[in-house]
Amino acid sequence: MINTVVIPAAGLGTRLFTITKENPKEMIPLFYKTKNNVILLKPLLEIIFENLYDSGFRNFCFIVGRGKETIENHLSPHYDFIELLKKKGENNYAKILSSLYRKIEKSSIVWVRQHSQNGIGPATMLAKDYVGNRPFLFHAGDLYIPNTTYLKDIVKEHNKSNSTATVGLKKVKDPKRYGVVTFRKNKSELKITKVVEKPKNPDSNYILTGVNIFEREIFNAIKNTKPGVNNEIQLTDGIQTLIKNKKKVVGSLMKTTDPCIDIGVPETYFDAIKYSYSHMIQK
Repeated sequence: MINTVVIPAAGLGTRLFTITKENPKEMIPLFYKTKNNVILLKPLLEIIFENLYDSGFRNFCFIVGRGKETIENHLSPHYDFIELLKKKGENNYAKILSSLYRKIEKSSIVWVRQHSQNGIGPATMLAKDYVGNRPFLFHAGDLYIPNTTYLKDIVKEHNKSNSTATVGLKKVKDPKRYGVVTFRKNKSELKITKVVEKPKNPDSNYILTGVNIFEREIFNAIKNTKPGVNNEIQLTDGIQTLIKNKKKVVGSLMKTTDPCIDIGVPETYFDAIKYSYSHMIQK
């Protein structure tokens, strides 16, 4: 059973400056509508956490850096504030926070500090001791995927494939700013043959979504990977090291209709706001 997840949230978010100078980009707000038709603005990372929790994950390792204390505070129960909301008659919001806090208290949450910004690969390495020998799901901290069915799909794919890594895939029009994937179909599997971070001339229109499942071998692969784009050790290159070492890497393809938005630049943040609002009012 895979119920452990690693979420890197230590990046500076410079492409979303200046809002991210003092505020983590993982805490930027998106629209959300509860079952009782209460309209909220929820931080992205809260949405990620609840989606993962609702998909069966209970062990969380957040990789954070300096200035990310807001994330830790937000995902720490604050019952005095709930009582204050009740006194003010804000019972709907009190119930919403109480629901979040129940999920937090039923989870194991570990915070690991990344002291220097040298790539997503080293950030992932910091979870090594927490993960131990367990397979784990990697979920980028700036990734908006409202459809939680995909999280269950990638777990199923990994369980049946007996692979060292199962990587999330999606077909896009312009893959240049992502990790680009080539694969061949082997019966019911998509066997990954090559991954390249931000290539100038992509070999395909299939990209890494930012959701992957890894066995422990990924840590040795990252350790033996040289710096790549931006002189950083990229997780994409760590996956390529697995492939070079003849480890089995398969893909789990997301439906083209399912949103998967990497909130890294203002344009994609706008896309996420637009989708979250339009999706909300359609319910």
